[in-house]
Amino acid sequence: ELEKETSAKKCMYSLLLNHKGRFMHDLFLYNVGRGGSLLMDVHKPSLDLVMKVLKRYKLRSKVDVEDVSDKYCVLYSTSEDDLVGLPNSVAFKDPRHELLGYRCLVQESAGALPPHLARGSPDKHTALRYSLGVPEGDKEMPSGKAIPLEYNID
Repeated sequence: ELEKETSAKKCMYSLLLNHKGRFMHDLFLYNVGRGGSLLMDVHKPSLDLVMKVLKRYKLRSKVDVEDVSDKYCVLYSTSEDDLVGLPNSVAFKDPRHELLGYRCLVQESAGALPPHLARGSPDKHTALRYSLGVPEGDKEMPSGKAIPLEYNID
């Protein structure tokens, strides 16, 4: 779906499942309009495992998989207006739930962030996710054991 419009900026939420259909990792895929490149957003603790899986199933495909986590950060906001004007950034409506607001990819070289978007204070976003019943990451959904429907993911 993301490849249909390579010039359009899109965001998709997805899961990696094992052979039994059990949850392994959740991730966001971003098409930021840079040729055929996609950016994948995974939780930091899951990064090495996800990279290992991707490299294993890549086989002989002409696909490069590289860690660019040191070049980007992800910010959250309930209003798109908060994200307008951020340099070197792309904002997307969170695809998991309409009330979750926006996710914004910001290049680390963007400099100082506005105080209302500072990283390190995701408590409000986490509380909002919990109130909406939206899980995130391997800590909230046991890897290798959880069935996506048990966690409202369809």
